[in-house]
Amino acid sequence: GEHIVFDLRTSLYSHLQELSLDFYAVRRVGDVVSRLSSDVTQMRTMLTTNITALFSQVLTLIGSIVIVLTLNARFTLFILALLPVIILAWLMSGFYKVAPGERGANFVFGRYIGAVSPGLHWHAPWPLGHADIMNGLEGRNYTRSYNRLLTGDGNVVTVDAVVQYHVLDLRNYLFNTASVADTSGTPGAGTKVLLGKLADAAIRSAVVHNTLAGILNTGRDAVETDASRQLSATLKLYDTGIAVTRLTFQHVGVPESVGSSDADVSAAQQD
Repeated sequence: GEHIVFDLRTSLYSHLQELSLDFYAVRRVGDVVSRLSSDVTQMRTMLTTNITALFSQVLTLIGSIVIVLTLNARFTLFILALLPVIILAWLMSGFYKVAPGERGANFVFGRYIGAVSPGLHWHAPWPLGHADIMNGLEGRNYTRSYNRLLTGDGNVVTVDAVVQYHVLDLRNYLFNTASVADTSGTPGAGTKVLLGKLADAAIRSAVVHNTLAGILNTGRDAVETDASRQLSATLKLYDTGIAVTRLTFQHVGVPESVGSSDADVSAAQQD
């Protein structure tokens, strides 16, 4: 088991060194290394403890059957006749229901098998497999307030942005986005961290390519569309599994300090 864990750790670190800089541009290196160490530790526990315990229990069961068979053959045969019922009950334990608005993910030996929609489904029973049920994937919101964004004509603007998104690819979402939450300990933190960074870049880029007057007036819709387009393209580039439904600016204005300064300049010009 220790040799397997060593080879696994070596292969993973070698793979990290081969990844592009774009991968690390939206992920903190500490989070990636922490997640890798945590996964390797869990694998080590499974190989050195769980499998050994399972093997020991199987041997104990076989030995118990042999002893009981020696003491009372009829009773042992009766117990063995119940094995099909026990196996059937074990297989039945793999059935589960996904409610409307939820999505399920099936795993076998920790490997992702596929996503399932609402309804009745079956997964390989424990300890072979399990299923994770998640809700709130169809419609989520990310809000962010920007106090000072630079416009193309050198002015600054305040923006309250709302990004409406949904999970399009569950596999990419679980392993490339939501998995970051495992290192922070907060559910959904991975999505907020990644989406926040990418949304910041898209909104700042869209605003800086427009004038203050355009953003405050008729050009606001065009800025929202441009920001949404850039964010969607970046989310697809990094295989986040997230798709933008809509990006809107709930409030657009001028900072109070800038507004008062403009008022003073206007008053001075009138004098």
